[in-house]
Amino acid sequence: DPDPGEKKVDPEQFLKPPDIRAVSKKNVSSHEMADKRSHRSSSLGKSPLRPSPKRLRRSWRRSSLKGTKRRKSLPPVHQDVTELSKSISLDLPEIDRLSMLLLASFQFSAQKLEHILKQSDGFSPEAFRANVQSVSEDLKRYVEKLKRDGTLKSCVEDPKGASLDSALDESVAEVKEYMARFAAECQSWDQLLLRYQESAEAMAR
Repeated sequence: DPDPGEKKVDPEQFLKPPDIRAVSKKNVSSHEMADKRSHRSSSLGKSPLRPSPKRLRRSWRRSSLKGTKRRKSLPPVHQDVTELSKSISLDLPEIDRLSMLLLASFQFSAQKLEHILKQSDGFSPEAFRANVQSVSEDLKRYVEKLKRDGTLKSCVEDPKGASLDSALDESVAEVKEYMARFAAECQSWDQLLLRYQESAEAMAR
């Protein structure tokens, strides 16, 4: 007699063939898991976060520049040539303003020339600035001489009642003569055009 606590076994269970699709799915899933594990271990061994030599060089350059104080070049005295006269006080006499404008113009030209020469090989900024300083001192002495002999005064003062220069008088007379000739020539061309129109109207009749 069978034990009432014992489970009954179906004899047909051993006679049925195994499900091929289920077995193949189990095999495929086991192969996929094995491939994923091998790929994960190989990827960890390759260490993809290791930078290339080029990236190392670039990062070294960036890090070397960080923390270093770059030398900032001083701005020019005058940013633009139009600011030369604006930088001089209007309260000064005209002669002093003119002398300061001459010196400022020289400094402006020297700065522009130095900026251009910096791009050439063998340029020495120290030697150039020393020469500029020497020429500037000579220019100051020459401007003082022009102030003493009255040259700058004649440049800023308006000559009242002074007659025009003879060369200017000749130029004005020559221009007036050319204008008279041009007016006469225009008048002759107008008369010729009028006669042509009259003859054309007569032929049309």
